[in-house]
Amino acid sequence: MATFFSNVKERVLKIPDFKGISKEFFFEDLGISYGNFKGKAREKSLSSDTLATIVAKYPEVNPVWLLTGKGEMLLKDDESRGNIAAGPPATYLKKNLIPLYNDVESIGGSAVAANGNESPSRVEYIDAGDWFPGATAAIRHYGDSMKEYPSGCILALKAINDLKDGFVPGCNYVVEYGDDWNRVTKRIQKKEEEVWAYSTNKETYPDGTLIHQPFKLRNIHRAWRVLGSVIKTESSNGVINIIGHTK
Repeated sequence: MATFFSNVKERVLKIPDFKGISKEFFFEDLGISYGNFKGKAREKSLSSDTLATIVAKYPEVNPVWLLTGKGEMLLKDDESRGNIAAGPPATYLKKNLIPLYNDVESIGGSAVAANGNESPSRVEYIDAGDWFPGATAAIRHYGDSMKEYPSGCILALKAINDLKDGFVPGCNYVVEYGDDWNRVTKRIQKKEEEVWAYSTNKETYPDGTLIHQPFKLRNIHRAWRVLGSVIKTESSNGVINIIGHTK
């Protein structure tokens, strides 16, 4: 029995790798501890509720494979979508859900920044379809220093784990930094070992000075690559319509 449960858990561990999300986030989203998958705890069984939650949240995963290891990890399109004439099942409509966190925001400004010490609470999901593979979270963005992101839009984010070498110069990131855990959305550039934050809004004061000055990011705690932006046009079942995308 121990081997059976261990094998099931090994297959469960393949799901976050396939989705491109961290295992910590995956298990947090399921409401279980990652510690249940380490050491001797791997031999303990998963509850039927947990397995049902996995199947519901990841309908593309083959439940037969999950339980027995037989067949392919992913269902074929016709198996996961159901009868087209009857309409796709509700679970398929949520095949790529990105959690949108409440009371968590980033600021695209020069003199102010959002604080990163909030305790986020997930309030709804963005159904992103095939737009943002690997996205791990979504938050609201405010301010005018990043001209490609309208104030009030939602940013789809992918966490980066390597804060030393994980930044791609010239790409946009949400970064938490400093003693106060400030959070900003900026275009990142590197100068030797330093990480600098730049704005894409190049407006100037009458004397030609940039309104949104670049600055060095000190004591970086966490960072996320911005995969794209969305705007919520109406409230309906927690699904948010995608209107823009950046690489």
